[in-house]
Amino acid sequence: MFRGPVRRAFRRGIRRERRWLRRRARRIARGGWILLMLAGTTAAIKIRADDARRIEAAYHKPPEAMSEQELNSAMQKLNVKKQDLDEEDEGYVDTADEQDEQSSGVRAAVGGAAKFCRECGTPLSADAKYCEKCGKKL
Repeated sequence: MFRGPVRRAFRRGIRRERRWLRRRARRIARGGWILLMLAGTTAAIKIRADDARRIEAAYHKPPEAMSEQELNSAMQKLNVKKQDLDEEDEGYVDTADEQDEQSSGVRAAVGGAAKFCRECGTPLSADAKYCEKCGKKL
């Protein structure tokens, strides 16, 4: 059995392998930095807080609400440099992803599709036979 830093690194490797597509975008402020976790991706981007404000002012849209392609284009046009995530940042990202997974009860595997109600679009658990919101049989 692994112990200490080796164990944490081993667990983090497992977490990276089982990453799920995010259901919603998140923005975590850490000092003068912002961690952006984009919806529908596994991407996490770290930029300076004032750069996030510049992007929002130029595009009239918060950076976490942009698609990955839109955000990369905005960063390139405004000459915003993406920073590398350190271990503590990755811990925040992993914690936020796990909280989202637990709260939603629904996960979309990378490369797979999530289960949604065809009638109302509500996310459903994998074993659901009826929609929790509208009652439609699946």
